[in-house]
Amino acid sequence: MNKKAAYHKFIISLLLLTNFAVGQDNEAGSKLSIGIHGAPSAATWWGNQVFTRDYRLSFTGGFAVQYAVKPRFSVRIEANYERKGFSYSFSYTDVNANSLGTGNQSFYFDYITLPLLAKFDLTKNKVKLYTNGGIYVGYLVRCGSQTSSSGPQSTISPSDYMRTDYGFIGGLGLDIPIMQHVALLLEARENLGIAAITKGGAGSIENPRNQSVALMIGIRYKL
Repeated sequence: MNKKAAYHKFIISLLLLTNFAVGQDNEAGSKLSIGIHGAPSAATWWGNQVFTRDYRLSFTGGFAVQYAVKPRFSVRIEANYERKGFSYSFSYTDVNANSLGTGNQSFYFDYITLPLLAKFDLTKNKVKLYTNGGIYVGYLVRCGSQTSSSGPQSTISPSDYMRTDYGFIGGLGLDIPIMQHVALLLEARENLGIAAITKGGAGSIENPRNQSVALMIGIRYKL
C-alpha cells in the first residue's frame, strides 16, 4: 500500500470515528429534557375528624428537568408553585342564636413544591402511555381566605400553620410527540400529603393534611 492510499484510509477512518463519537454524544444528550407545565386542580384537606371539608378550585405550575435512565424509565425533578386549601359551607347566627344565613368560605395555602418522580413508559408506541410516582416536599409561602357572604371573615397567617409539607405523588398520562424535539404531556395527577398542616400536634383531632388532584398540561423539549 502506497503512502497516498494509506493517507486516504486514515482520513476515512478518522471521519468514521468522528461521526461515531458525535452520534454517541447526541444520543447521550437526547436523554435530557426540560419543560414547563401547568394545571387546574381541586384541593382539600383530609384526615380531619372535626368537620368535612369540600374541594376548592386551585392551580399548579412550574418547570421540570427529566433524564432518561433507560429507554422506558426516566427520573423527573420539578419546581412548582402550587395552591392548596379547602372550602366549606356554614351557617352563622347572632348573639341570640338567631340564624343570619349561610355562606361558603374558602381557604388557600400557596406552596413552593419540589417533586421527585420516577416515570415509566407503559407502551412503546410513538404516543406513549406513562405512569409516574414519587415524593414531594413543599414550603408554605402565603395563605388567606375568601368568603362568599357578608358573614364573619377569617384572617390567617403562614405563622399559624406548619411551614413544611411533604407527601406522595402518583399520575397517569400521555407523552405525545408534536415536533422533532418537542412533546406534549397530558397527565392526571394526585398529590397526597402526609404532614400535619395545623400546629395541633400528632394527638390532636384537628390534624388535617393536604390533598389535591390536577389535570396537567406540559411541554417537554428534548435537548
